[in-house]
Amino acid sequence: MVWATLKRKGVGKQRLEVIQAVSEKSSSCVQAPVGRTEWFKNVTGLIQGGVISPVLFTMVMDEIVKETKEAHRGREMKLLLFAADIVVYGTSSKEVQKQIYILDDKVEKYGIKFSVEKSTVVTRGDRKGNGQFHIKGRNIEIVDNFKYLGSLLMGNARLETEIRKRIQQSSTFYQWWWWWWWWAASVCGEECPEKAACQRLRGHRVVCSGGLHQFATTAAPRVRSVRLCDWPEATLDPAALARAFPGAQQVALLNANVSRLSAPFPPMAKLETLNMTGLGLRELPEDALGNLTSLRTLDLRNNHLERLDPELFDDLDELKQVYLSGNRWDCATADLTWLLGDDGAIVKDRDAMRCGDANFTERPVVRVMEFIKAMQEKCPSNCTCWMGYVAPTKEGFLLPIITVDCSGRGLTQLPEDVPENTTTLILTGNKIRDVSRLSRGLGHYPRVLDVQLDDNEVSSLDELEGSRWLSTFRALSVRGNRLSQLPAYAFDDALEHNGNALRLALGHNPWLCDCHVTPPFQVLLLKYSKLVTDLDDIRCQNIDGDENANVKVKDVSRNSVCRVPEEQLVQPLDVLNGVLAALIALSLAKLAYDYWAFKRTGKLPWLVGKMP
Repeated sequence: MVWATLKRKGVGKQRLEVIQAVSEKSSSCVQAPVGRTEWFKNVTGLIQGGVISPVLFTMVMDEIVKETKEAHRGREMKLLLFAADIVVYGTSSKEVQKQIYILDDKVEKYGIKFSVEKSTVVTRGDRKGNGQFHIKGRNIEIVDNFKYLGSLLMGNARLETEIRKRIQQSSTFYQWWWWWWWWAASVCGEECPEKAACQRLRGHRVVCSGGLHQFATTAAPRVRSVRLCDWPEATLDPAALARAFPGAQQVALLNANVSRLSAPFPPMAKLETLNMTGLGLRELPEDALGNLTSLRTLDLRNNHLERLDPELFDDLDELKQVYLSGNRWDCATADLTWLLGDDGAIVKDRDAMRCGDANFTERPVVRVMEFIKAMQEKCPSNCTCWMGYVAPTKEGFLLPIITVDCSGRGLTQLPEDVPENTTTLILTGNKIRDVSRLSRGLGHYPRVLDVQLDDNEVSSLDELEGSRWLSTFRALSVRGNRLSQLPAYAFDDALEHNGNALRLALGHNPWLCDCHVTPPFQVLLLKYSKLVTDLDDIRCQNIDGDENANVKVKDVSRNSVCRVPEEQLVQPLDVLNGVLAALIALSLAKLAYDYWAFKRTGKLPWLVGKMP
């Protein structure tokens, strides 16, 4: 229908073929945080994000409107159209429902379907339930209002809600503008005095350099804006500021070597904006801001802060804006997951915050905290989970590297599942007997690369034979278990195709040393001696009287394990072989005698003379 519409609109053949080729022969993929999906062909609809798609959709909708007008007997349809949003309106429910019938019929002809779930009806006057309006028998929900192009349309035709919303938006904009104006004036405005002194400026403002000077002993209650430069000490006493400027509404302490506050801020009833950027603050005292009940804006950018307790803001009901970027946030040990609940409502620059610890240097704090929160929610009970670092992928996404430690927890089986992107699973010192969950490939186990199962009760690894995990693992340690034999051929085949394998530890198990088990096991150990890190600890069972007891498996001679017992030195097969050898010797002797007799007498053997 799209191509037919373009023809009716007068689009030329060549251009139409180009548009068709672009649309019908295109493929797409979905880019997710962990990479891209496989490519798939676009068989329906227009290309998502295609430059020409909006134009094609508009042309099709224009045709639909013309056809609905014809079906409406030439009368104009009461429609409002914007992109994929359609508003049908009328003076009665009957009129609106009729237009819905006509419009639904026409759009279906073009392969378009209305979403009943996303459709609503607003009525004025009597509402008798949700059954008055429907699409193909499905009722459309009747609501009190709906938003169209950013405006809230009310069923009662009142505008108070929309007016209040717009006033609030204007107020928010004004607050932002005012704050940025003051911040620019603080940072980029009048320069600090070259000499250590304080200057009074117009508008009840004070700029000081090198300390408070005369204001250290004389209060200035009328001062509204304070800017402090080149603070001479490494410690700031907030009480001194409160005594000097009790009526201050804005305080800015900029570009000084201040590493700590000596105490929390005392009550400053009018203080609305506190700017402490470019300092060396490493931490804030407990309840440092609790007395600043009017504080609306807090700027702590470009300090050395590593952690921040969200309880710091609990009593600040007026706080609207916080800026925290440019600090050295410790994402490894500090709990900053509270930022996720903020969603940028208070911490305006949370997406610009970066980790400063060694494990996550320059990684986005919010993204790392999202990984940590998801990990904590899926961490098995009685286990400890931690994220070692975050690695970038080839596609530019971040991939967390997670370790799950369940060692010494008395577990009898592997955890039911592990967090997504778990690479290392530590299960040392438990009572685990089977590893079938690794082989089944359930949950997130297929992505686990390193498994430590030392000092458990595992007696068999046969479950891993033929599993995908065995062909992708990186490290497997099963030292100190009850293993007596290994599916050597299965491990050999898996390791042949495993490009990740780096370590295999099998020591301190009671390995069975016999003619059936030992030879293929020795071949495996010697073939992958660089992977098997504890060859000297892989020893035969310690059985009294066995000459191979506690001998290294790699050093066991084949004769010592494949030797025939003395009481069975002559086997039936040996007797049969001896009889066959004697018969062959007799046959050869008889042949030689017959040949000699023929040469001497010229007579053939008796048996040959009797043959026909």
